[in-house]
Amino acid sequence: MSTVTTNDLEIARLRNRLRQLSDNELLRFGLIAKYSCQADGLQGEREASLRELQEAREEWNRRKPRLPLRGSF
Repeated sequence: MSTVTTNDLEIARLRNRLRQLSDNELLRFGLIAKYSCQADGLQGEREASLRELQEAREEWNRRKPRLPLRGSF
């Protein structure tokens, strides 16, 4: 039996939210997450931003597998 953690639920909510964004909104979200990762801040905030960035990139690749962003976000 597997247990669902709060973190798993947060990730599922984030994925659902990203799926509902338009392409332009997803790009904007990814750019904000990218710059949040680079900003000086608390370790926990940076880890959350890294997770958001990773999920945004995965959503983009799911939508547009032949249009890689590389370093865009």
